[in-house]
Amino acid sequence: MQDRFDIERRTVLKSLGVLGAGGLGLTSSLTGVASAYEGALASFYEFEGTTAADSSGNGYDGTVSGASPGASGIAGDCFSFDAGDAVDVPHPLSGASSGAYSVWVNATALGEDKAILGDWPSADTSMWYDVGDDVWGFAARLGGTLQKVTGGSPSVGDWTHLVATFGGGTLRLFVDGTEVDSTSASGQLATHGNIQLGGDEGDHGYWDGRLDQVRTYARSLSAAEVSTLYENPGSAELTSSDSVTDIAFSNQGLAFDPAQQSYSPGDEFIFPSIIETSKIANPLGKYHLYCAPHGTSATKDGETVGVALFYSDTLGDGSWTEYAGNPIIDPSDFSGVSHISSPHAIFADEYGKVLLYAHGDNHVTRWWYDSGDDGATFDYGGDAVDTSMYSGSSESSYARVYEYSIPNRSNRYTMFFMSNQGGTRHIRFATSTDGKNWTVDPDEVISPQPEHDGNVSGPFFFRYDGMYCLAFHTSDGNQWVAEVGENIDMENHLGMFNQATSGSPDGGRCSSPFLVTDDGGTPWLYYESNTRLDAAIGVERLTDSDDAANLSLFDLS
Repeated sequence: MQDRFDIERRTVLKSLGVLGAGGLGLTSSLTGVASAYEGALASFYEFEGTTAADSSGNGYDGTVSGASPGASGIAGDCFSFDAGDAVDVPHPLSGASSGAYSVWVNATALGEDKAILGDWPSADTSMWYDVGDDVWGFAARLGGTLQKVTGGSPSVGDWTHLVATFGGGTLRLFVDGTEVDSTSASGQLATHGNIQLGGDEGDHGYWDGRLDQVRTYARSLSAAEVSTLYENPGSAELTSSDSVTDIAFSNQGLAFDPAQQSYSPGDEFIFPSIIETSKIANPLGKYHLYCAPHGTSATKDGETVGVALFYSDTLGDGSWTEYAGNPIIDPSDFSGVSHISSPHAIFADEYGKVLLYAHGDNHVTRWWYDSGDDGATFDYGGDAVDTSMYSGSSESSYARVYEYSIPNRSNRYTMFFMSNQGGTRHIRFATSTDGKNWTVDPDEVISPQPEHDGNVSGPFFFRYDGMYCLAFHTSDGNQWVAEVGENIDMENHLGMFNQATSGSPDGGRCSSPFLVTDDGGTPWLYYESNTRLDAAIGVERLTDSDDAANLSLFDLS
């Protein structure tokens, strides 16, 4: 398994060309950050030599108080601890809302509670062996509330890998690469400038045995990342770029110029959705791109706000052609509806037809089916999800649908969509056996974190190196990513997925991510570029072959 923790800030040259005959003439370039993934490894103690030097490069060197160097470790040498020995180290996770602790332990004796690390005088943070239940434990005060996770089968004389990770509303404990316990927990970790290794300055006894490869991370870790640490105990650098938060994209500019289209209310298009059309009887091109403006006829100079279709035989050269019959769907069929927007298309194999989902107005997501077998002619099917199906929301919009059966459910289709609880947007999901009739799950999938600046929306579901992930946009103007698990029962926020360019074309905002792969295996990221109500469809190409190999998309065609 490849290592995936990059402690360097990764930058790529983004060439901002224009795609298509009606392009905007952008030829500038800039060095931008491919993701906000920098310095996830906060501190690292290899315990080689006689000092507790921090190998992360962040300067968190510790002070040895009695612990003996030179013992045989899981990787090279390590420190042994006995009768009050400890190592005092600075605590980079003090006050953090997400993070992780990773340590290899080997016990000489387990006859009483034994602290591994922590700061426990005020019962704030501790990883320890719990003699009462004969389990490993981790406890932390998050948001002012003490939370605890326990598990595993401790033994004397064996190396065991322990990871505690918190963030995204959940605290988890992993033992030897396997999650053994989790609990709901949110808020900031209690503040303390130092922690002990080999003790916790509290009522748990000092560690009796060896410790090695002690790490802290400035964000929560995914199950796949924990597995990598377990399977590679001696990998000290962990600097390869194979992380979903460090995918390299090259910005290709805009798919087409909104101002050059015949149908272009307000010269704005959002929420791209692309299908490959080989299963459609009479397609317009190899690829169909569905998108839409947003707003009302009053804000769009009297024009109808509906769904637009473009087609092309390629993904990367900007040769998108506007469909002459745009808009293919508009609000005229519905009384009192001001707009139809955020289209998402999927070819449903069981029907042999394209199903298209869009909202209008924002309280309801509707569905249509391709009655013309051309991917352009649609008849209305009905409401898919609306706010009456669950409590507390004024919106049910910006939905994407996947033919994905959740293992512990009996559904065939899974929908992710945006809800609005009192002005705060979350991402929820719904399930269906037929793509038409839906059941909304009572639990939210993604809730906004402090770094998101208020709201989350525009979900896109995919897999990366075995992880089931949602990419989404937030109020801060960037795209972020979280691990949600194959049962959609996790919320492990991983970091930034794609950062908006500060200048053209994004103007500080990129949203509504949509990934698609061409026949040559090259992934492309289509997205909503630039400020709201002045947006266009942006295009980026994934440039790293390892990232492309790790990426697995659900087939929408």
